[in-house]
Amino acid sequence: MAIEFKLPQVAEGVETADVAELMVAEGDQIEAGQVVLEVETEKAVAEIECPHGGRVAKVHVSEGQTVRVGDVLLTIEEMATEEAAPAEAPPEPAQAPESPPAEPETVTTGAALTEIPTTEPAAVETATPPEAEQPAPGTSTAPAPAAETRQA
Repeated sequence: MAIEFKLPQVAEGVETADVAELMVAEGDQIEAGQVVLEVETEKAVAEIECPHGGRVAKVHVSEGQTVRVGDVLLTIEEMATEEAAPAEAPPEPAQAPESPPAEPETVTTGAALTEIPTTEPAAVETATPPEAEQPAPGTSTAPAPAAETRQA
């Protein structure tokens, strides 16, 4: 089936463009998404990709020609389904799975649990749980008095 590829909208407000360079010729096989020509507007040069793959049956424009948005640029003969599908590559041999990425380290501080993602071992500062800071019943937290020394 023949497809007419027309000049798409190049930029907002641009209605015409000059064909700067043709990159295909009649008889060429092209792939969908291939750049087939460059056009030049007053402000820029743009590559035009054809969304269709197949054989270029006819080139309707020439370099230097001014074309309007919607003008036919190429007629493309689509490839048959068998031809269009690339040959399947043989399946890759099964490989041992790579080791999974390291899980974030979990650090427990006091009664709260905090996740700290790390990429390498690092020093971890821990807080003393509040119950560890309480003195045992019947004990004092005051510092012991300094020993007195007598002079003779």
